[in-house]
Amino acid sequence: MDAADKPASDAAPVRADLALQAGAEPGSETSPLVLLEMIHRLKVRDVMCRDLLTLERGAPLKRAQELMRANNISGIPIHESGRLYGLISIDDIIRALEGGYIQEPCGRHMTTHLIVLEDDMPVSFALRYFGRYKYGRFPVLNRGRNLVGIVSQRDINRVLLRELTREVERLESAHKG
Repeated sequence: MDAADKPASDAAPVRADLALQAGAEPGSETSPLVLLEMIHRLKVRDVMCRDLLTLERGAPLKRAQELMRANNISGIPIHESGRLYGLISIDDIIRALEGGYIQEPCGRHMTTHLIVLEDDMPVSFALRYFGRYKYGRFPVLNRGRNLVGIVSQRDINRVLLRELTREVERLESAHKG
């Protein structure tokens, strides 16, 4: 079992051992490994957006464009009857505008060969996927293969910043106390 598979309660001793190896003072909680631990501890479900905007295959690309603009997003899952069929991205919209087919259905122009993440994957997995595939977002499925969210790099950054802020506050409080 590697550190990413260990429960959070087992993570602190691993962090302390690694911090000592890295030259930190015994008892020091200022290890640079705090971020690494967080990336392995947090799951995709902890950072994904659950409030999904989706469209059906028959919806016109124009509707996808309007939703993207109104909600400041760059992709919309195409989802019907519990099944994920594809994704419309801002690039698809640009091509539709340039090609004059913005009124055609999303189902004709969506990306269908999707790479998805599972909600119980560590955030470290998601970061590797973003680096490897260069996509702006990934649909997130649960173990039952149902669409439960979407995750972007911005979502991950937001949660990591929040968690780091909490850790800094905890360290400052421990230092004062």
